[in-house]
Amino acid sequence: MYSELVRCDKLFADKIHPNDKQRILRGLEVFRGTGRPISSFYNEKNANESEDTLYIGLYMERDLLKKRIEKRVDSMICSGFIDEVINLRKMGFGPELKSMRSIGYLEFNKYIDRKMSLEDATETMKTETKRYAKRQMTWFQRNKKIHWFSGLETNKIRNLITEWIKIVMEN
Repeated sequence: MYSELVRCDKLFADKIHPNDKQRILRGLEVFRGTGRPISSFYNEKNANESEDTLYIGLYMERDLLKKRIEKRVDSMICSGFIDEVINLRKMGFGPELKSMRSIGYLEFNKYIDRKMSLEDATETMKTETKRYAKRQMTWFQRNKKIHWFSGLETNKIRNLITEWIKIVMEN
């Protein structure tokens, strides 16, 4: 399959590992469905973005975010997350699947397989979720067009949107 991808989209194939089945399939699927290599879509710089796009980002103090993540993980577990993982496995979705190796599922698959204690699975899920949140913020902070606000600054956000609409409507 990788060889076929190289023939129809060498640019995309060169960016992925030859064993990355998921991306190889996606590249071939896009090519077969559209007649265009997937890399051609990536090369259309900001195809769906106009100069009039308003970006608003909401941030939360790091300590508060960490506490909310911990509370959310505890809530998920109390609401039946472990049963969800067990039921998915009964339906044939094993721990080898990429989706079952994502945050939370990875840890609780290990718990189900008795490779990790409940406490360790819970703490690891919390830690990995915090790391993911940090990576997301780092990624978003690269976009210098984002206007950042605390979630409590609703009046400032409303005013920015109102001014932005006025400017867009004038153009």
